[in-house]
Amino acid sequence: MSELSSRREFVKTAGAAAVAASVLPLDALGLAQPRRRRYAIVGTGDRGSSMWGRALVQRYSDVLEFVGLSDVNHKRVAAAREIIGVECPTFTSFDEMCAGAKPDVLMVTTVDAYHADYIVKGLDRGMDA
Repeated sequence: MSELSSRREFVKTAGAAAVAASVLPLDALGLAQPRRRRYAIVGTGDRGSSMWGRALVQRYSDVLEFVGLSDVNHKRVAAAREIIGVECPTFTSFDEMCAGAKPDVLMVTTVDAYHADYIVKGLDRGMDA
């Protein structure tokens, strides 16, 4: 296995574990079932839509609901909504998405150079990022 493919497998496995932990129902821990978590994605390219978004809807729709998708490209965010299979609003402004959709959880799948900026903005707004 090449170093690149082993890194990709690690990122995929670690990311799946992080997502599962963020949406795990509390009743699995012996606690009351919470309301569905309000979920948003910023960055709706292939990583956000095909790699994560669609799988989240298929596996965890009982514990999460998509409330917003954001991307600077309006065509890409509209296409991602179709790929993911949700009816949530789409935004070209991250700040407008946060104000309008009020997500509990933010997944950042933008170009890597912008991850820290959006994570900090999400955390500053009280979201799990």
